[in-house]
Amino acid sequence: MFLRWALATLTLSGCASGKASYEPLEPATAAPRAAEQVDVLLDGAPERPFRVVGDLRASCIESPRSIELMRAEAARAGLDGIYWIDCAGSGAGRCTAKGFVYTDGEAREAHDALAEGREQPIERVVHRE
Repeated sequence: MFLRWALATLTLSGCASGKASYEPLEPATAAPRAAEQVDVLLDGAPERPFRVVGDLRASCIESPRSIELMRAEAARAGLDGIYWIDCAGSGAGRCTAKGFVYTDGEAREAHDALAEGREQPIERVVHRE
């Protein structure tokens, strides 16, 4: 009986105790942003010029929630996005990703516009075929 209750509690909690971490490869230079402003590239590398600046890891009951946790961690670090997402490790919900920043002028203009309130953030999860 206790086992059923514990499983039901874990299922309903949606991984409230999930963990994510970010390990920078270079000093941070960007301000934190909203998670909705972080690109999540599930099927490839960015099409614009970019630079990998760190590694992310997350652990939760389900992989989609782990990706959300990594996105939030990337937002706290001021990253433009995450890619090379791997959730095929030894346990369900254990994921890794590369964090990146765009290096073209468009990225700087978009960041400045958001900082000044001239543009509203949009949900950006990219699937490429």
